[in-house]
Amino acid sequence: MLPSTPVRILLRRGPSGRMKVSGRRAERRLRVAVLCLVASACGGSRAASSPPGAPAALVANAGDGAVSLGWDPPAQGGAVESYRVAVTPAQGSSVTMSGRTALVRGLTNGTPTTFAVTATGAGGTGPARTVDATPQAYVAAGEAALTVAGDTSSSGIFDPSVVGGATAAWLSYSSVNFHLDAANRRVQDVGISLARSDDGGLSWTFVRSVAIPSDTTVTDTTGAVCGAASCTGRWVYETSWLVDDPTDATARYKLFAHQYFLYPPASNSTIYVLGAIVMWTATSPERLGDSPPRTVLRWKLTPPALAGGIDVNGLASDLAGCLAVAEGSGSARPDALDLALSCTYFVAGANPLPQKVVLLRSTDHAATFRYVSTLLDAPDAAPLQATFFTAPAILAAPDPAPVLLVTPAFSGIYGGCVAIPFADLEAGTLARDGGFPVDLLFVPAGTGQFGGACALDRSLAMGILRNEVDLGAPWPPTFRIIRTGRSL
Repeated sequence: MLPSTPVRILLRRGPSGRMKVSGRRAERRLRVAVLCLVASACGGSRAASSPPGAPAALVANAGDGAVSLGWDPPAQGGAVESYRVAVTPAQGSSVTMSGRTALVRGLTNGTPTTFAVTATGAGGTGPARTVDATPQAYVAAGEAALTVAGDTSSSGIFDPSVVGGATAAWLSYSSVNFHLDAANRRVQDVGISLARSDDGGLSWTFVRSVAIPSDTTVTDTTGAVCGAASCTGRWVYETSWLVDDPTDATARYKLFAHQYFLYPPASNSTIYVLGAIVMWTATSPERLGDSPPRTVLRWKLTPPALAGGIDVNGLASDLAGCLAVAEGSGSARPDALDLALSCTYFVAGANPLPQKVVLLRSTDHAATFRYVSTLLDAPDAAPLQATFFTAPAILAAPDPAPVLLVTPAFSGIYGGCVAIPFADLEAGTLARDGGFPVDLLFVPAGTGQFGGACALDRSLAMGILRNEVDLGAPWPPTFRIIRTGRSL
C-alpha cells in the first residue's frame, strides 16, 4: 500500500558518507516511483490506456452501389483493438470489415456519402477520419480513344500500363503491326513502346520503341510447332507493365513484358509457351530499352534462348501446372514488389485452356520472387457467366485500398474489366461474398469488341483504360486503347 501520510525525504550525504533521504522534492519523486510500480501509471502504460488517434490515409473506391475503403493505422495514441465504419446517410447499407479494409454495399448510386472510420482500444474510441465518395453505375458516355502523338503502329495500340509522377506520367503499351510477308502469310508483330504525358494524362507523346519484333530461330521445346528440333520465326513482345520502384536506387523503373515466339507458317502462329517474362530496368523511364532485357520468370517450355530467371513452376505446387504466365501487372511498395499474373493450365477437352490469376512477391527488387496466393481461379468467373479471368492489373501506385482490375473471358473473348477490392494485399486475398469475388465495378467492352488488359492510375485524368478491337473487322484489324473517364 502507499503511505497514508506524506514522507519528507531528501538524499544528502551525512558525516559518515552515507546518503540520507529528506525533503519535499524527493518525496514527490518517491511517490511517483511507487505509483508507477503499484498502479502502472507511467510511461508507455499511460499511452496504452489512451484512445487511439484517427486512422491515417483513408482511401475510398467508388463502385456501382458499393464503396471499398482502406486506411493506415493511427500514428498516435493507444493500441488499436478494432475499427468501426459509420456511413452517412446509411441508406440501408451493410459493412464488411477485414483488418484495415472495409466493403460497404447497398448504397444508392448518385448519393454523396460520407464514411467515418474510428479506432477503438483499451482507452476508448478515438477521433474519426472521414472520406466522401459517390457510388455510380458505369456509363460509356465519357469514353474516347487514347491517342499517342508520333506513334506509327500500323495496326494500332493495345494493353496499356500507366504510372503517374510528380512531373510526368508514363505509358507503356503494345505496338501492333499486323501485315502480310513476302509469302502472303499473316505476321502478327507486336512490340513495346513508351509514351510520356506532361499534363496529367490528357495528352501523350511517343518517346521510343523499347522492344521491336525480330527474326529468330528457337529450340522447339514443345516438339510440335514446326516438326523439327528448331523453328525459324519472330520474337514478339506483348502485355507490358511498368513499375516505379522508388526504393531501388540503381533500377528505379522496371518494364516487364511477355516475350514469345511467333511462327507465321502456322495458322495459329502465336506460340505463347515458347517464351518468358523479361524485364528492362533504368534509373529514368526514357532510358528503358537502352540495354537488352533479362529473363526474370520462365517455365517448363521456355526455350534455351531465354535462359535465366526463376522457374515459376517450382515456386509452389499451385504453379507446377502453369504452361505459361503472362498478361500481368506490378506495383511496388517500400518493402515489396507485387506481380499479378495469369497462369494458363491444362484441362482435358477445354478450349480455350483456362487461366487463374496468381500473386508473386519480391523483397529484393525483382532479383527473386515467392508465391503468395492464387487470387482467382476459373470457377470464380461463374457469377459473370464467364469462363475465367485474365490480364490482372494491380493499381500502379500503392495505397491503403488496393484494387485488382481483371478481364473476364467469355468463351475466349475478352470482355472489358472488373474491379475487385483486396481484403488483404499482404496475405493475397480478395473481398469475397459466398465464396465468390465481389464485383465492385464492371467496365464492359463495346458491342462486338474484343478487350484486353485494363489499367488505372488514380492521379491521372483518364480514368480506367480498357481496350477494344473489332471482332468482325477485315484483316488486319485496328487495335485501340479507350480512356473511359471513370475512375474509382
